[in-house]
Amino acid sequence: MIELGPRISNFEPIQGKIKKLPEDFIVSEMIDEKTVVSPFQESYSLPGKSPGLFLHFVLIKKNLDTERALDWMSKLWNVNRDNFNIAGTKDKKAITAQRVSVWGLKKAFEKGMINEIDYPTLKAKALTLKLRDIKLGELWGNMFNIIIRDISISKSEIKKKIEEFFITMKNFGGIINAFGPQRFGDIRPITHLVGKLIIEGNYKEAIRFYIGKVFPDEPEDTKKARMFFWEGGNANEALKVFPSYLNTEKKLLSLLVNSSNNYEHVFQSFSYHLKKLFVHAYQSHLFNKYLKIRFEKYSKNFREPIHGEKMKEGDVYAPIVGAKTELKGETKDIYERIFEEEGLKEDFFALPAFKKFGGKGAFRKILFIPYDFSYEIGDDDIYKNSTIKLHFKLKKGSYATNVIRELIS
Repeated sequence: MIELGPRISNFEPIQGKIKKLPEDFIVSEMIDEKTVVSPFQESYSLPGKSPGLFLHFVLIKKNLDTERALDWMSKLWNVNRDNFNIAGTKDKKAITAQRVSVWGLKKAFEKGMINEIDYPTLKAKALTLKLRDIKLGELWGNMFNIIIRDISISKSEIKKKIEEFFITMKNFGGIINAFGPQRFGDIRPITHLVGKLIIEGNYKEAIRFYIGKVFPDEPEDTKKARMFFWEGGNANEALKVFPSYLNTEKKLLSLLVNSSNNYEHVFQSFSYHLKKLFVHAYQSHLFNKYLKIRFEKYSKNFREPIHGEKMKEGDVYAPIVGAKTELKGETKDIYERIFEEEGLKEDFFALPAFKKFGGKGAFRKILFIPYDFSYEIGDDDIYKNSTIKLHFKLKKGSYATNVIRELIS
């Protein structure tokens, strides 16, 4: 079970549905406060000096997570997956646009062997050579256009609750900056569980969880296949029952077969970025638990630090635990309680995998504010009830789902 942190809104959430269609959740990467990379642009002017050795392009994807999209790109262009770099991941059940850089394709591109891609769920546009690659976090933020559907309460009641949310957010100083569900997996919240096992060096269980752990909202054929493997079915037999669309799981099963069940060898097939994503997800899970305990047991004032937090430019920052994090005061008390709940030993954060993929630790802002927030209440052409159309911008590191969960359940 993942912890998503507390809500600040006191009213009963609106009953509604998000992401019923990929078109209901549009994410556009923002290079700076004014420059938007939208899925629907005719042309793009990408930043960076030209020419260079790195191929830059705009990746547009529909109903596809970023990792899987880049896996496909690496196969289509016959280049190592680890050669790709992005500024940040984007939602799966959505239509999204983001910049990507890749090393090792300069000659192929100049010879005309690498061209734009235009598939229904995957597009690569505006290919150009640049002097350097894209770094993780090298963006201002994201712009969102979201439709919430199937709302049965009256439009006046919807308006009342949204206006109440505005007042609450203003009085509180923003929205609590927890990590959103996509950090852990929307339908299959497993990344933090795999991350903990990776840190512990338990590669067999990490791979077993990734392939076989079943979650309620998955399709029935997926659940049956995962359960077969989870309950002890061998990899060779499992390959026969896994649906073709679970290509990553099938790849891992094939590696298990070919390596005589060498789970550590199979783990090494994950890209470096994906290994970091798993470990960071576990750190995010711990941070979300920290925010909940802070809110419920210590202080609901998120504009003033408790002992062990930091102030920077008027904002409060709390620690994300890393290999060199020094905890003190109330912050230390909260995390020690979490470590006990999680069954973590004292040397957990000194383990080699944590140092390699989790880093030294960091401080994260505990409040965020949506920019250019606007909404429109309309009629639902699918459910014949009401809709809310939301538009807002968020700086990097904050999640649109935290805005939405203040309004709907």
